[in-house]
Amino acid sequence: DNLHQETRDRVALDEQRTPVDAEALLERVGERFRRIGEAHGVRVETLVEAPGLTLRANPTGLERALSNLIYNAILHGEGPVLLRLERHGPRFRLALAEAGPGPPERLLRAPEGSRAAGLGLGLRITREVVVAHGWTLRAAATASGAELHIDGDL
Repeated sequence: DNLHQETRDRVALDEQRTPVDAEALLERVGERFRRIGEAHGVRVETLVEAPGLTLRANPTGLERALSNLIYNAILHGEGPVLLRLERHGPRFRLALAEAGPGPPERLLRAPEGSRAAGLGLGLRITREVVVAHGWTLRAAATASGAELHIDGDL
């Protein structure tokens, strides 16, 4: 029964994919979370290194995934949050950099249906949206904190 529901959900997600102006999406999400960040004393910025990039995605799902990542960074991070859009040849990257440690990679890769300690609903939803698009979600340590990467084909 769960397999059938998962299949229906993924088919519905695929049918709802449209061209998404990644820059406009980034700016819209960034603007909303700048105000939320200010209320928590956290600066939220966006950086578009790949202007004019169009993604084939479910716009609602992608916006929810990005929103979950930013909100978690605001609540659990230790400083400014930067959401960045990059292009690497035929691939794109949406990167969220924060000064805090970020979620460990093991939490992002927890098996389906598991309740990994510390993997909140927001990250679970983000991971499901990313996987349903055929993209990847990874955590990486940086010199100043952590980055979460959503990578996929254009």
